[in-house]
Amino acid sequence: MSDNIRMRTRIFSILLLLFVLFTFGGCDILFDNFEDWEDDDTPSEPVEPGEDGDDDNNVLLGIPSEPSLAEGTMLIEHDAYTVLYSYDLLMPVWVSWHLDANDSGDLPRPSRFSPDPDIKDEAYQVKHDDYKHSGFARGHMCPDADRNGNEAMQDETYYTTNIIPQNSSMNSGDWSQLERDLRSFAAAGYELYIVAGAVQGETGGTNSDGEVLKEWKSEERDVAITVPSQIWKAFVIIEQDDSKDDLERIANGETPVYASGIIMDNAPFDGSWEDAVVTIDEIEVLTNLDLFSALPDSIEMELESGGAAKLPDVA
Repeated sequence: MSDNIRMRTRIFSILLLLFVLFTFGGCDILFDNFEDWEDDDTPSEPVEPGEDGDDDNNVLLGIPSEPSLAEGTMLIEHDAYTVLYSYDLLMPVWVSWHLDANDSGDLPRPSRFSPDPDIKDEAYQVKHDDYKHSGFARGHMCPDADRNGNEAMQDETYYTTNIIPQNSSMNSGDWSQLERDLRSFAAAGYELYIVAGAVQGETGGTNSDGEVLKEWKSEERDVAITVPSQIWKAFVIIEQDDSKDDLERIANGETPVYASGIIMDNAPFDGSWEDAVVTIDEIEVLTNLDLFSALPDSIEMELESGGAAKLPDVA
């Protein structure tokens, strides 16, 4: 059989197949299956924060409570920070964020806090007036001034998933000084990965009237907010370089790495925040969290065991 005849035979066979499909509904089946695939609303696998390639992701150095989240909590990712919020305690377990000089500005502070729009059930929301007459400050975890260079991100720091009942003098005193000192590192050309949180504890916290309370019952409605007994913060500081991946730079020894942490009682604090410096290992023991777990193990172990590590000299 000649090549021309073979070619004609193949073309005829293809045309015959198409005729059969259209005549007896085979194409309907084919296209129905395509439509079913196209409209499939089966959810895709969730993407964990930090997997989107963003070098300055708020949890780039690790989600503190992996591999499993605590019962009764919700992991919420905002642009300003990522928070593990406790429905039971009505306060954050931890808040994690990245800080560099680009984040701070001079926007005026908002006057009120608002419920986090990601918390849909009002029973688990905290409102601004729930703190009224408590004697506690609405204490930011991720500070306003760490995000007052961007209005939308600053507004997110005023969600009540980002605050705890905090002793007022501590909030405006040494805790505030620590926040300013960390921003001074950012202003001097460093970038920071910070995690802060609070521990329920056995005693509770001290309000401005000297009362020690384990919870505060809102005068506005039937909710009780846990008052933590201790507040902590852990931070890793590296030289800023937006052209390279921070984890790779740390792993390859391309930047000095500094790390430290503090634990402070939720009460008036007499002294400097440097007096409250601890190892990150000590924070992990207190909280049962695994901090900065994305770091290579050898580097993580070295950093977390040296709580009094020398910090950058930015004088």
